[in-house]
Amino acid sequence: MKVMIKMDGIDTLNAKLISYARALEDIIPSSCPWLLIRDTDCVPVNKKVMAGNDDKKDVDTNGADFKVVFQNGYGVESTFVSEPDKLARMLSSYYSLSTSDISILQNKILEINTSYQNKVMNILEDVHKELKKHFERQIKKRSGRVYQKLKFEDMLSQITDTNIQYIMTKPIKDMYLKDIHESVETMYGSCLVPKLDHRSIFVYYYSWMSNIDDMFLSHKLMLDKIYQ
Repeated sequence: MKVMIKMDGIDTLNAKLISYARALEDIIPSSCPWLLIRDTDCVPVNKKVMAGNDDKKDVDTNGADFKVVFQNGYGVESTFVSEPDKLARMLSSYYSLSTSDISILQNKILEINTSYQNKVMNILEDVHKELKKHFERQIKKRSGRVYQKLKFEDMLSQITDTNIQYIMTKPIKDMYLKDIHESVETMYGSCLVPKLDHRSIFVYYYSWMSNIDDMFLSHKLMLDKIYQ
């Protein structure tokens, strides 16, 4: 038996889970495991386990297993950045580049990743300002141990150029895709397709996938957790 419930926002996630557990107590068998898939948001990478335990706190599942799985990035739209090689292959198709151009685009994406790591550490950069604004807005609404006395610097301390997906709010993801688009125009001339954004990249992704090998690993792992 599988029951899937979409819960928008994580500001009161624990309270929502407690309410659903009570409402579904006589509907879901006690043997039915629970799986929560959530965005990482402003949780520092090294505090995911603590945040997951906070999410499960006081939720009565009648003894059933309860697992919390985090997106491999700030949110689901940021997970594309977690695999530069796969992203380069997909965007090469989007921009109608040749197979030999994939490695060139991948190197450019890696350069941009390093650039974004530097930008997010620089208080004068828009990327830093956007992420800090988002962090401060979120932290006011959050409850749980992990958010108590949590500072913006705690989040930044965990960011490297190899996990830059953890800073990708929707606005920052749009900046990132814009930079890739402009780099493609610089290298290959004017593009015949519009720049992607955090919404349209999903539309292209779904149309681009032709087999399981095209799926991003983080998305495969999520599906495996759901259907195992």
